[in-house]
Amino acid sequence: MRNQRIVFLVVLVIAAALMVGYLIGRGPALDGAETTAARPKPKASAPRETTNRSRKTLSSTSTDAKTLSSKDKVVAPTLNDVFADLKRRADANDPNAAAELFRDLRRCQMQQELSDALPQWMKNEFDSDTSADTPDELARREKYLDAMQKEVDFVQRYQAFCANANPDALVQLVPSTLKAAQLGDLHAVRCYIGNEVEMVPGLIDHPEWISDFKQNAIPLAQYGIQHGDWGTAGLLAFAYRGTFSSSLFTQAVKPDPLQAYQYTKLQALGASDSFATKIQQQVDEAAEGLTPEQIAQGDAWAKDMYERYFNGTSSNELSNGVNTCSDGG
Repeated sequence: MRNQRIVFLVVLVIAAALMVGYLIGRGPALDGAETTAARPKPKASAPRETTNRSRKTLSSTSTDAKTLSSKDKVVAPTLNDVFADLKRRADANDPNAAAELFRDLRRCQMQQELSDALPQWMKNEFDSDTSADTPDELARREKYLDAMQKEVDFVQRYQAFCANANPDALVQLVPSTLKAAQLGDLHAVRCYIGNEVEMVPGLIDHPEWISDFKQNAIPLAQYGIQHGDWGTAGLLAFAYRGTFSSSLFTQAVKPDPLQAYQYTKLQALGASDSFATKIQQQVDEAAEGLTPEQIAQGDAWAKDMYERYFNGTSSNELSNGVNTCSDGG
């Protein structure tokens, strides 16, 4: 039964992939991680998420759409249609526009990368021999195929919106992420300090992005902590441990055993179930080499931060690692 299910899933995914290839109009070819010295201090806001676009409405809802002429048909806007207005409003410090622009640019960059890479990834997966796989291996493969199907769905969902996206607009992802973060969007904060600078095209042509990162990364991380963002706490724990030493954020904060202990202990205070056991092991490892006085200091700091900014919330969202920039598409 399991093998039959796998074959059925594979057929479904292949069909979806072929549809994507047809819609995108590409051959075998898949979603994927600023600029001035003085920046405004981040301020709290609640930018809205705008996954669904507003569309032109018809004057008469009783009119059969099939009888409309081409000029009357509903047309969804594209990134090229909305970019200039969102950019103008974001530059004027509109937090909603800044958050929307950041998400639009990021999704279109991911959509382009996925549409290029997915067909080859799928070919490699389907060409592999699974006849000798164990039940556990088949189960992992099934999960992988499920994840791949979500990537196919993402490509299809944003194919029309991102069609023929202007490269000059897409290259604005890093400064737009910084702008949204500075205007209070916590998702943008995680993306910016986590990987959005070093993992996007254009860095080599924009050395000012590095200077901006050095200036803004730590203040933005502090903002995330002060607004109870567990993703930021996880990123700080990784960075202070020296994990991912090549990342810009780790280089910006510099490894510090006491700070690593403090941020790991903070996560433990919000953990429950199996994650509580997992994170406590990391707390014990982080405590190695610290003096009893340092451990007491770190415990007191973590307790204070938790009670001030995280009380009543759960850190279990970090149970599978720091999902830096995911928003579900």
